[in-house]
Amino acid sequence: MATVEERYAQKFVKSADWLEKGRPHLPGGISQHAGFRTPFPLFIERAEGPFKYDVDGYQIIDYFMGNGSLIMGHSPPEVVAAIKAQAQRGTILGGATTHEVEYARALKRLMPNLERVRFSNSGTESTYLALRLARAYTGKTKIIKFRDHVHGWDDYATAGSSQTLGGVPQVALDTVIVAPADTAAVNRILSEDNDVAGVIVEANGAHYGTFPLQNPQFLQDLREITSSHGVVFVMDEVITGFRLARGGAQARWNISPDLTTLAGIMGGGQPGAAVGGKTDIMEWMAYRSDQPEWNKTQRVAQGGTYNANPITAAASIATLEAIATKGVNARADALARRLKDGLNEALIRNEVAGHSHGVASVIHVTLGGDCNCDREICTMPYEEIYRTMPSERAQVSKTRALRQAMLINGVDIMGGRNEGAADIDDAVLVDSGLAHGEGGVNLSLEWVGCIMLKARRGKSGLMSGEGVEIEYRFFIPDPAVLPPLGKGVKMVQCYLPRWKIEIVGDNLCLEERVLVRNLPIDVNRQLSALIETANITPRIRLAGESAFVTVKGPVVDYARAEWEFEVMVEDVQDLVTSFRFPHVMKTRYEVPADDLFWEIDFFEGDNHGLVMAELEVPSADHEFSRPDWLGQDVTEDERFGNGSLARDPWCDFCEDVGSLRVSN
Repeated sequence: MATVEERYAQKFVKSADWLEKGRPHLPGGISQHAGFRTPFPLFIERAEGPFKYDVDGYQIIDYFMGNGSLIMGHSPPEVVAAIKAQAQRGTILGGATTHEVEYARALKRLMPNLERVRFSNSGTESTYLALRLARAYTGKTKIIKFRDHVHGWDDYATAGSSQTLGGVPQVALDTVIVAPADTAAVNRILSEDNDVAGVIVEANGAHYGTFPLQNPQFLQDLREITSSHGVVFVMDEVITGFRLARGGAQARWNISPDLTTLAGIMGGGQPGAAVGGKTDIMEWMAYRSDQPEWNKTQRVAQGGTYNANPITAAASIATLEAIATKGVNARADALARRLKDGLNEALIRNEVAGHSHGVASVIHVTLGGDCNCDREICTMPYEEIYRTMPSERAQVSKTRALRQAMLINGVDIMGGRNEGAADIDDAVLVDSGLAHGEGGVNLSLEWVGCIMLKARRGKSGLMSGEGVEIEYRFFIPDPAVLPPLGKGVKMVQCYLPRWKIEIVGDNLCLEERVLVRNLPIDVNRQLSALIETANITPRIRLAGESAFVTVKGPVVDYARAEWEFEVMVEDVQDLVTSFRFPHVMKTRYEVPADDLFWEIDFFEGDNHGLVMAELEVPSADHEFSRPDWLGQDVTEDERFGNGSLARDPWCDFCEDVGSLRVSN
């Protein structure tokens, strides 16, 4: 059987090609180091709502949402409309604009602690500017940051962040004091060192909260200590701003920092970022017309041609307005809670050591350790969390395989800090981009060993809740005129007696044989209702090195309910290869069709000579072109269903149907 990595490489062929195309032009083949994955990253072509689509045409449920920078999903209509409208009026105007004023007003509406605001283009820029302001305001040099906290990639933020230090001068590192997440230690450092300008903290804890702070107490104590020592307190809300609450972590826990850094969500998918805070600090950036020497030697300078550019401003204003008025956070938090609960249930059922935790719509999974926390702020000791992380090669390989398996099954749910290894312990940023129709996406995840699988559909269909298959089927009268076909996949499908399929407890069973274990509650309920109708088509499919169990409902207006689960080949192989159930054998090829794929099936055995094309579409009103090689539409002709062909093969009726010439 092919390994997970081999299956990954076989499935995402074009991404591997694009990495090689990039190597002569880009260091390592890509521009964003954090996006690299072993053996290659996925190259994404487009995204909409909760989905993104890679260059091979596969649809992927996107829980990561632009590294956490999106809270309304990909391409929300109000943001897209704002961008389009502004683009027609100009993209960069080369002077002060009304946009930046409205942008600042929208930001301050949600964060009243921001008495003054200055815009930038990234979280790194905002951090750099905040630290520069702290040093100018206090006249001191050093900054205290916390172990493993990430504040961008500039020279003054990398120390103690688990980032590589190539090219970072020691003189920069010498200005940074890396402290443990211990307010007593901070107080001791400030008491002993009079050259500290400020303290900066990731508001939710290191690595987006993977190592959570015991909030709100930690932030409250830090606020008090910095005030007593006269140093600037900087809250890095690049991740938490507008996610932990409409007004960020500071609103959620009633904290008043001196400076706040923001990025990500506020930009609405555009490169928007900001520093904001107390007037007496922020005004160190203002020109003083009567003090030329001040302007030359003391004023804090900040450039940036694209700071608060009209496109970003328009997108940001639309995003911030939605956050302020449309219940975005409540929606995101509810979806995240559902996912978090489901993950914990799956871990418990499958006796996997670990737990899921996180605040609001930020979720983490820690494997290999557990605690009695409330599944919001984890109380596991810092060092204990460290011990759960993959350090040996075998452990790293497992977490990499986990992420690859998830992507194979159409789900992107994990970030990664280690080069070439995706750590399940990393933050999973879940937001309202998961919303899809009434009630949102109802994704069911399941643990099998160290591989998480899902109740799934193919690459073009709904991958959530009760899958709805909308599929067209056409006869192909002359296979010789088909376009060139690549490598096909051998398939064997056997059809099970519908009256012997049942759900026993939380397992899907054939008589006493368990086909799928530990069905999540929502899947159990909906699949049970489908089975109770008795009008179902259950099947097992072997496709290459993979195996699937599927339960389908009846076809109504080209649509049918479908549940499909990937299972271990060893568990079902005998049911297929014994041929004791009706079956079909075929070789399947894929032919691109605009944004979808035609699946071309050459049947074998008693169905030899039959060639058909199937096209699965995302909605009933989806339009598609019909190539010349298609013959008659036989979607509603029950004889051409695979289940029917298994029982009454093509050889028994082929002479009765004539040539089935094209009928478009």
